[in-house]
Amino acid sequence: MSFESIIASIDAELAKLQQAKSVLSVLTTTMAASVGTPSAPARRKPGRPKKSVSTVATGKPVVAATAPAKKKKRRKLSPEARKRIREAALARWAKIKAGK
Repeated sequence: MSFESIIASIDAELAKLQQAKSVLSVLTTTMAASVGTPSAPARRKPGRPKKSVSTVATGKPVVAATAPAKKKKRRKLSPEARKRIREAALARWAKIKAGK
């Protein structure tokens, strides 16, 4: 077999494949138009929608002018208070265990 005959057979095969591709693309577009699934809009996800941000003409998000919330100072228990709570918890558990 010469190179010219190999190239000619490859070209013939390519022509057949191109024709098959065009037939399939026509079929898929007509099916999609009749069914409507691929061209249908995307479904919304379940759950609460995400927070939307309004934008001004500049494209920057609008932020409400609110004062920053003050961070509460964390209260600490004194060692005596912790000891009283511990003793109360131990007494409560001892009472429960004694009842069983």
